[in-house]
Amino acid sequence: MSDFVEHGGYIDRLAAWFGIGDLDFRLTKMDRRRLIYASIAPGLVLLGDFILLLLQEFEDIPYFDTRVNTNFNDLYTGFWWHFYSLLPGAENFLLPVAVALLILFAVSPVNRAQGSGALVATVVLLNVAIAVGAYNLVVIGFHSFGNQSLDVVRNWLLVQTGQIARDAGILAAGYAFLAYRGLSPRRLPRPRRARVRRPDDQPRES
Repeated sequence: MSDFVEHGGYIDRLAAWFGIGDLDFRLTKMDRRRLIYASIAPGLVLLGDFILLLLQEFEDIPYFDTRVNTNFNDLYTGFWWHFYSLLPGAENFLLPVAVALLILFAVSPVNRAQGSGALVATVVLLNVAIAVGAYNLVVIGFHSFGNQSLDVVRNWLLVQTGQIARDAGILAAGYAFLAYRGLSPRRLPRPRRARVRRPDDQPRES
């Protein structure tokens, strides 16, 4: 990662464009541990999105359309259905918690190496959000201009990928704040001017 950035990579050029300056990826053991702790909750949110996508793909769990030919008595009593039903609620709880934890991690001092790692996470999550959002927009646009049924908007794949784009964008904002705390220039305090003590007025001799 550091070699890619140091030799004029995409993230390096992006940092230069924003006037951030040279990035520092010399992470100490404490830096890596701190970034890992800050990324646990965001990682669980994205893992939940991926699991929901897999359940809908391989377990044929319908998202909206209940008109499909499925034995719902078997579906609603199965383990995967109960697991699938719990995941969205857990994600809705965990997403704001993840962003709040990223902000809390940014309250304490953040060095440049930690800020550089957070910037990489921000760029990756933004690319995911933009790519998935563009995919949804293109698919919906093709169906709309092709005079096809707008039921495609209710398609489970578009709904789930839209949720992935939303979560990635929100988490990117949290990482961006953490990166800002580590990469923003710090103003040095102004030196205090030494006060010159004036001698007391001496009484004049008569």
